[in-house]
Amino acid sequence: MLLGVLASGAGALAIAAEGDDDAEGGGPLQERRERRDAADRQRREDDQALAPPPVVSDIHFEIVDDGRFPAVQRIRRVANGRGDNAVRTAMGQEETQASPSMPFLRLFSEHPPLDIEHLDEDGLAVELWYAHNGYFDAKVMGWEVETLREARPLTWMPHHWTVDWLRRPEAVRLTGYVEEGPAVLLREITVTGLEEQGRPLDQGGALRGRPQGRHRHLERAV
Repeated sequence: MLLGVLASGAGALAIAAEGDDDAEGGGPLQERRERRDAADRQRREDDQALAPPPVVSDIHFEIVDDGRFPAVQRIRRVANGRGDNAVRTAMGQEETQASPSMPFLRLFSEHPPLDIEHLDEDGLAVELWYAHNGYFDAKVMGWEVETLREARPLTWMPHHWTVDWLRRPEAVRLTGYVEEGPAVLLREITVTGLEEQGRPLDQGGALRGRPQGRHRHLERAV
């Protein structure tokens, strides 16, 4: 009876010693945890490598007041009374085309990937657009990329299957910060040296009428 008790005590001491080894960072349990964590990290890295690049879901512009950046007020209309869409036409970067009232159509829309390397060129194109619309001092202060939706790597799918259309990419919103500067006011237009069939061009009616829209108050001198 005494021998059995001693044997049981020795077994308990052995189990306790093994538990102490695991608690101190060694032992088979800790090794299994490390192997499992390493496998999880490798699986996440593989999922990130297989995920498609981010796509641009939305592009809009914000006006920087008094040079303050990035504390700005969001606006929906910009120079010359035109909306963000008019400014986007100057850019090479595109966005997902879908009606806001029917977001499910995004499933069938083209999702343009984000092209970070060419944003500087797009900034110059936007500044040129502003110059064409009377803002010669406009400057693009920078871009902000905001994640709207995380990527879906489909961890349940074997990595050797090629089904990119099922792997939902990350969706981002691209915000451009623009310091417009003062608008240029054109006060007078003078045309000289133009004749049509031996008579001044204005007599033919080509220059009659005042400009319409934002600068309808402009004067004309011929």
